[in-house]
Amino acid sequence: MLFSPSVNVQDSVAPAITDGLSSATGEELNLRAIGQERNHVLLLTWDAQLPFSSPKRSVSYVGTFHPATKEFTKLYTFETQLNIRQCSLSPDGSLIAYTTYSDNKGNYSAFLAEVHNRIRTCIYSLNLQHDGLVQVKFLWPQRDRNSDHLARESKLLVFLHNKSIGLYTINLRRTGSSMVLHKLPIAEQVCGRFVWAQWDKLNQRLFILTSKTKNGRAKNTFKCLEYTSGGNVPAVPVMTMELPFNIKDHHSTERSGLENDPLSDIIAGGSLNLQVITQSQGVFCLCYQYILPRHRRLRKTISSPTLGRRPTPTSPPLSRVRVSVPEFPASESRGSSLTVLPLPTVEEVQFDLMSLSRRNQKPTVVDIDYTIFCVHNGTLISGTAHGVPEEEARGLKLYFGPQDGYILVYYPKVIQHLVNVTSEFSPCHHLAFSPVVENDDCVPTGDRLGNMTCEQTSPGGNCIYDIANQTAYQYSWMKPLPYQSLHPSLAKSVLHYLNIQARDNQTREEIMSHLTYDPTALNLQQYFLEFIMSSTYAAVRKQVEDRDIPRCFPFTAELSNPQLVMGRDQEKMATFASETHSCRVSLQEQPTERRPSNPAGNPYSAGNPYLFNRLKSHLADMRDRTSQARYSTKGLRARIDQIMEENMPNHSMSSSKEVPVSTQTPNSTLKWATESVMKKLTISGKRRRKQSSPSTKEHLATPEQTEEEWRYDRVQEAHIAALHEHLHGQLTHTSSAKLRQIATTYCTCQVQQLQNLINILIRSAGLEYNNNASVWDTSLNIRGSVQEQHLFMLMERLFVAIDTNCLLSSKDFQTQFACLGFRCLDFPTFLDYVGTGVLQLTREFLLKLLRDLSDDEKVDRDKTMKIINLLSNEKPLLAKELLVTWDHPEGNAALTKLYLEQVWFSDSARAGTREPEQPESPSATFPPLVSLLKYMQRFGKESTSSQPRQGVRLPASKIAAAAVYNSVQNHGEDMRGFSF
Repeated sequence: MLFSPSVNVQDSVAPAITDGLSSATGEELNLRAIGQERNHVLLLTWDAQLPFSSPKRSVSYVGTFHPATKEFTKLYTFETQLNIRQCSLSPDGSLIAYTTYSDNKGNYSAFLAEVHNRIRTCIYSLNLQHDGLVQVKFLWPQRDRNSDHLARESKLLVFLHNKSIGLYTINLRRTGSSMVLHKLPIAEQVCGRFVWAQWDKLNQRLFILTSKTKNGRAKNTFKCLEYTSGGNVPAVPVMTMELPFNIKDHHSTERSGLENDPLSDIIAGGSLNLQVITQSQGVFCLCYQYILPRHRRLRKTISSPTLGRRPTPTSPPLSRVRVSVPEFPASESRGSSLTVLPLPTVEEVQFDLMSLSRRNQKPTVVDIDYTIFCVHNGTLISGTAHGVPEEEARGLKLYFGPQDGYILVYYPKVIQHLVNVTSEFSPCHHLAFSPVVENDDCVPTGDRLGNMTCEQTSPGGNCIYDIANQTAYQYSWMKPLPYQSLHPSLAKSVLHYLNIQARDNQTREEIMSHLTYDPTALNLQQYFLEFIMSSTYAAVRKQVEDRDIPRCFPFTAELSNPQLVMGRDQEKMATFASETHSCRVSLQEQPTERRPSNPAGNPYSAGNPYLFNRLKSHLADMRDRTSQARYSTKGLRARIDQIMEENMPNHSMSSSKEVPVSTQTPNSTLKWATESVMKKLTISGKRRRKQSSPSTKEHLATPEQTEEEWRYDRVQEAHIAALHEHLHGQLTHTSSAKLRQIATTYCTCQVQQLQNLINILIRSAGLEYNNNASVWDTSLNIRGSVQEQHLFMLMERLFVAIDTNCLLSSKDFQTQFACLGFRCLDFPTFLDYVGTGVLQLTREFLLKLLRDLSDDEKVDRDKTMKIINLLSNEKPLLAKELLVTWDHPEGNAALTKLYLEQVWFSDSARAGTREPEQPESPSATFPPLVSLLKYMQRFGKESTSSQPRQGVRLPASKIAAAAVYNSVQNHGEDMRGFSF
């Protein structure tokens, strides 16, 4: 996390206080914050000499300071110096309630003071003296209204730890322009003995935890009371439940330091660190940590300096150390230069012995455990920070704060976790970063941290307040990330956070560039899958209005429970485990009064007024969500293969069709052979109509489609149909047409995110071109550079990830992959990649190959012929199209050979005629070639005039040129022995 100082109370307020007080400094003022109200105003107190007083005496002051506007106001002056621990201001600013602590008696007291009474100074005691923590909180209205009943009455909550919670009603009356007390406050009990309490000042909610023992079992009951209209309406119990985890030693009387944290809204015992954190979309979490008690320090006993035995290094440190002081002989002459060195004291010797003993022992390390219960999805998350020195772990209190769907768990130089608690999916991909930072100036370093609300702060609405240096720190996602410490066990979680929660494209690209630095890394496929799945989920979520629909989509590539995070030195840094816990939660109906969002000019924060309405919706649908499965592409491969086999287009299956048997004369056989050849050489001719089932019609290819386009459309339709079927089974209340549209949107988003990933890989390999051609348009005759070979290895890992999980890719993916592979691999390896199915010879790649390779180089011609020969068995029509497009003598010769083999020898044999004998010479038994060419040319004109066909035919001139070329290659240039 990135921490930035937001405001320093000492630096902002002390100059304004000491203005005119030349003898006062910031340290002498004892300036400190003692409270914060709903409008984010801080309450401060300080001690200074009362001006114009004789004799000089020191008194205490109370003032207000707004962190956003930096506005400071002196509010109240006491007659004496007080030890004020906590304070609260009424909504109209007429009263302050404060608590004091007496060192002599060791107890707390609570008082009320009138702020604007200029006639006399009136301070009223609430007659409360408690040895435990005491806090006071004024109730504030949910709206900024100035009605009569609000101005004439105030409500005050008084917390007596481990004893009771009371609500005081204070009646006021108007005196001139100010309000003063009219009657004595009326008290009513809100709760009796309680273990823990928390006040939510933004939403005016009170959380209480009580404990009862029944049959030897402790029952911890959690309650929530909501105050509306500033307490004029009785408190509404909106939530009741039993905690699913045990609380250790909650009756401990040891103080937890909350008395030194006046900004804290929590009242609890010494070993209990429990906090409620709520966020938007109905997120309700209880964060719990058991604080290890500190060791009690023993008093040191120092004896007289007599001689004692020195302990061995293996013996435990002694509590008493005796040291003898040797006597030096006196110098005989005064001018002696003898110097007597000072001897170490007993305390120094004892300290040295203890330090030596500690250096010989290994420091004891312990684990810090905490628990987060997500009420909105019934999940109990257990987090552990490993390897913390025991001396630091004892008394350590963790900080819990909201962070955009996550919870920040923090302690300086010890722990820095981000726990995923979002309500959209199961908690997963938690983050744990190294707590050690290089610059301590911008990081909270004190051992006492608290929450402070502020208008300009992090997305969670809170910031960390360091009580020691009185500085508030905003925290946000760190930019840039410490890439060197990014362990592979954390990389997927970081990508998940960047794609779904942070939506930070720049940092996401930087992370991918760092992860793809080594293209041979074993985890690249997992990173690519996580990128595609999480980014697709985030893109679809923006386009879908119904919040129930995204729960059917996959949001991550893999769920790991428990999740182990390793450090840079391969040591265990953190462990996260989650389990589903069925907890009975009782929610009451919300008050009918609607609280609008924060209007213009309202100084109060809107808070989270509809929390329990959303939480109730989550709990009502929790049973359905547990049975609701997310979409998976497992099993889709077999479905796609079945579609390909059953609905293969005619132009790809015509070469394997059997020809009907015919018993015609040789003349008619020649005509039939020529007819079949013309039909085969037509690339996209008319298909004969045939009867097909409705399920087959939607898979038929159009005359304008190539085989690659037909295959891609069938794969895309299979993905859409499978997702539509899954959505239809999960969301029965949504129409089928809408679900199919949503399925189409999801597949489109997946293709877009894959293309975004490819663009990131291109830039990470250093191949971003400004005005030059892209990497895909580079000529195939140019050998790939080092950067392009790096990109090809990344594309290879990406292909494996897509093919293994049957994800949908773009139409140009295979063409781009083949072009890059042809340039980066040697030719035999390229053919091996094609043979294993990694690279596919698409039509666009082959046409680019014919354009880029030179016909003058024999090496290039041999490569072209080998690729065409490789296609002749699987895709004969595509091979013939390439030969026609190539228009080279070698290609024409091969085309003529294919023509004669298929027409003359194969087709005539199927027709029942005798297979012609292989001639020893071209003119021995073979008919004159010119007659054959004329006949075919005449037949082609007749067929074109009667039934015009579209496509590419084999012209007679090309066959003649191929025949001459073959004759020259086989028999030499002397043609006198042949009769044409």
